[in-house]
Amino acid sequence: AKEQVIIDPIRIRIIFNNLISNAIKYFDPNKSRSYLKVDFYEKEQFYILTFEDNGIGIVKENLSKIFDMFFQSKETKKGSGLGLYLTRQCVKKLKGTIKAESEYGQGTTFTIKIPIKV
Repeated sequence: AKEQVIIDPIRIRIIFNNLISNAIKYFDPNKSRSYLKVDFYEKEQFYILTFEDNGIGIVKENLSKIFDMFFQSKETKKGSGLGLYLTRQCVKKLKGTIKAESEYGQGTTFTIKIPIKV
């Protein structure tokens, strides 16, 4: 039997659009194969979404600032600095959390936890 997941479609669309668009925007041209792996599963009382890429990554000192409004990395200066801010706002409205793990030059993984409404 197919199970249905019910989550606010507008907010989920914003989350997917921003994270996929960032993975494309910050791909690493020095790598022969770029990838973005998106995964979704249930764990305990949460839906878990992960977005893992092998792009340029984020320098350690910027990791704590990437969700701030208008933050732009001086290394790239791409975008408006609103994408990850809006992504985090959407995750918060869904009563979830988002975290980023990254190694500069290796890639980035975003993990989103959204409570399953029972």
